Amino acid sequence: MRVHEDEGKGHRQLGYLLGRTALLKDRLLDTHLAELGITAAQLKVLANIALGHMQRPSDLCQLFNIDSGAMTRMLDRLEKKQLILRQRDAQDRRMIKIDMTAKGNDVVSRGILLAEQALNELTHALSAEEFGQLTACLQKILISAGVAPFFADFTRPHGVPGGKTP
Repeated sequence: MRVHEDEGKGHRQLGYLLGRTALLKDRLLDTHLAELGITAAQLKVLANIALGHMQRPSDLCQLFNIDSGAMTRMLDRLEKKQLILRQRDAQDRRMIKIDMTAKGNDVVSRGILLAEQALNELTHALSAEEFGQLTACLQKILISAGVAPFFADFTRPHGVPGGKTP
């Protein structure tokens, strides 16, 4: 029976499973990333900055669906750890531009490898075929919602601007 025909029960269960899995993923990531002194949420922000996808706090707020106050606090913490630099935009002084530091690039490179270990731990019960099916289904959901997933190779030196492979 398709979830769509299950009068909402399947949707509730799917929502619960997706939510619980996301929480478990972030807990595993937090555990693995502790040695770098960052959280899963911080790695997600740093990775998007490092890829050049997001260089303004407002873009990050929109991507992660969080308010500007929460993003400012996170950026304050990342700047204090010397992982990012915030500068006024040369063309529009009202805008803040975020850049990675060399230390930040190194943390992202190492963090991505640790995140890979955490995700392997999360999905260890799946066969290769099941893993592929899960990935394909999640990509299909994102694409049908108009959210094209992007993928980056952080394991190569050119994966992160100025980054190094540990």
